Amino acid sequence: MLAELNFWFHVFVHRYGNLQDDFEKMKSLLKKGCRFVFVVDTVANSTTNDSDYKVSSSVKTKEGYDLILKNKNYYDEDTQTQFLTSTYELYDGTMLLQ
Repeated sequence: MLAELNFWFHVFVHRYGNLQDDFEKMKSLLKKGCRFVFVVDTVANSTTNDSDYKVSSSVKTKEGYDLILKNKNYYDEDTQTQFLTSTYELYDGTMLLQ
């Protein structure tokens, strides 16, 4: 998996320039022990626009809370840019905590 991510990072850098400085700046903003994760995709995989956030993944925490990841897609045809905005929600039963 790491080798595959490394490969795609190098493909991305080759196509769009060296972004190492930008990644280092973003990484420096993280708290100690955190990891910076990014995804690179192609417009060949563009999706239809979503009108609202859709549940992408959910897990039960060891404390018994529900942590839910929701995504919303938007494709800008003028710039050929696929946007995927995400939000995490933390629930205690049906009550939204965060």
